[in-house]
Amino acid sequence: MGYKIFSFTSRIPKGQRLFFFLFSMTILHLSQNAHAHQTPSTIVLMDISLSKVGVELQIPLSELALVFGQNITQNPETLVQNFGPQLKEYLLAHIHIMVAKDQPWWIEIRDMKVEKAEQMVSGPPFQEITVYLIITPPAGASTRKFIFDYDVIMHQLVTHSALVSIRNDW
Repeated sequence: MGYKIFSFTSRIPKGQRLFFFLFSMTILHLSQNAHAHQTPSTIVLMDISLSKVGVELQIPLSELALVFGQNITQNPETLVQNFGPQLKEYLLAHIHIMVAKDQPWWIEIRDMKVEKAEQMVSGPPFQEITVYLIITPPAGASTRKFIFDYDVIMHQLVTHSALVSIRNDW
């Protein structure tokens, strides 16, 4: 004996069947036309050489503003000038590269600049801060084997993501 969970039979009043049909079509139509905009991710590009690793961070300002604690999106053109030291301190507190816990690499922030960016798939343009790092391993360590401990923004905003890519490898 089979069980019917739901069927359109004559036992259901015509008005309820019509309501259910129209409600279903409305939901289907809305789901096909609703497009949530993609939140921008951080992009981490690594350039590995024999003696050091160059890193370019492309961090969306809208996401950084949620965790940084300052109104950094109000005047993005003066962000580095006004908050440069605090930004460097924040970044260095959330980026750790090491061979092992007791063998950290030296991280130097070379440059920071704010630029306009666009999402690859869809969505409106946005502002991002591009940060250039030079990372040097301890003496005798290889630049091709390391632990990259990165939680900028993600330490507080769990929906944020960072896409890490090796752009160049000697």
